[in-house]
Amino acid sequence: MPLASGAPRCAGCLTQPPPFDRALALWRYKQGIDTLIRQFKLNGDLSAGRMLTGLAAMSLARRNVRCAEPLVPMPLHPKRRRTRGFNQSAFIAERLGPTVADTLARRQRNSPPQRGLMAAARQRNLRDAFAVQGEPPTCVTIIDDVLTTGASAGALARCLKDAGVSRVEVLVLARAI
Repeated sequence: MPLASGAPRCAGCLTQPPPFDRALALWRYKQGIDTLIRQFKLNGDLSAGRMLTGLAAMSLARRNVRCAEPLVPMPLHPKRRRTRGFNQSAFIAERLGPTVADTLARRQRNSPPQRGLMAAARQRNLRDAFAVQGEPPTCVTIIDDVLTTGASAGALARCLKDAGVSRVEVLVLARAI
């Protein structure tokens, strides 16, 4: 997965291309950014979220990157959303794009968190986890906070493409390497 526009693909993507058409990570998941993302996502620190999305908007503008619209936040299962209090991906999407399709995709299965799982287990964990509701557009950008193995983005991209979306892009705040 490229870390920036025009960056080379990782070895995994060269040998087994992902189901999405493009991925862009604004930063590497390392000291500083990782702390802000954890504060935002796991501790509900919305000021950290506002800081991250402000920096993300500036980074996109500086790079002159335009995302395919609508933006589709990575869905959370309703139980996890109630526990967490918000969907961090929806928070990000609402601040980055004028067109957000937050009801296009839903998490239909309450799978365990991906954190701590190896790549193969992550993919198994997400089997049949997503569903598309309504008539999908031809192009979308999935929005999420962190891309690790790409299992979540890949599972959602497959679901969207099966429903008729022809181009799926992914935008994340950070890429774990």
